[in-house]
Order: sequence, then structure tokens, then C-alpha cells
Amino acid sequence: MGEARSVTSIIGNAVAAVVIAKWEKAFDAQKMHEALFHQSDVEEALADADAQRSHPASATEGHRTVGS
Repeated sequence: MGEARSVTSIIGNAVAAVVIAKWEKAFDAQKMHEALFHQSDVEEALADADAQRSHPASATEGHRTVGS
């Protein structure tokens, strides 16, 4: 029973997000289509973003430190 409630909640939240975005005139149908039907492109972009976050360029890169 809990699983059905969770699925219903997720679907309801998704529908509400689309309705509010349309109401606020912030809904981009092209972006939604790309996210839903070009999932590999979205996953690749997210993986690239994760890689950049996990390996940021060092603030001291290229600078000598004391004693080197």
C-alpha cells in the first residue's frame, strides 16, 4: 500500500510541476521532450557535470608553494 501511495505522490508532484511551470509561462516543451526522449544525452550531460564537480581545478594550480 505504501508503494502505491509513493507512486501516486510522485506522479502528482510531476503533474503539479508542469501545471505551475505552464502557469508561470516557464514551461519549455522542447526541453521536456529532450529530457524524456533523449535520455542518453541527458545522462551524459549529468555525468559530465558530476565529473567537473568531483574534480574541480585547484585554486593553486600552476602556482608554486613554499618550499617547492
